[in-house]
Amino acid sequence: MWCVYKNRVLAGVFTSLLFSAAAAQADLYGAIAYSVAEGAYGYSYNNDTQGEAEDAALNYCVENLQYDDSVCTVELWFKNGYGALALSSDKSFGTGYGQYKQDAQLMALEKCQQYADDCDIEVTVGTD
Repeated sequence: MWCVYKNRVLAGVFTSLLFSAAAAQADLYGAIAYSVAEGAYGYSYNNDTQGEAEDAALNYCVENLQYDDSVCTVELWFKNGYGALALSSDKSFGTGYGQYKQDAQLMALEKCQQYADDCDIEVTVGTD
């Protein structure tokens, strides 16, 4: 009896570890949307698919618009990492992504600084 019980316990532990490892390795997506006309933005993170991430960022951006004729576009999507948006006073922007927060921010700043001198990080988001 003890051997049967021990095997069942070990099998249950092994199955739990497999499911935990699979869950830890699941891809998570994020996105950043931006409106050049208004300087409004939206973002999302920890979505199951790229499409869900983009839709959520677009919806959030549209909620921040003041004018009906303005549009938001997805400027960046990322997977299992970070995304950043840098903005300048003239609404120039840059986006960046990376495994680390600092990498995403540096890329966003470098892209924004191709168009303006006063770029700052506006938002950085990451997946868990």
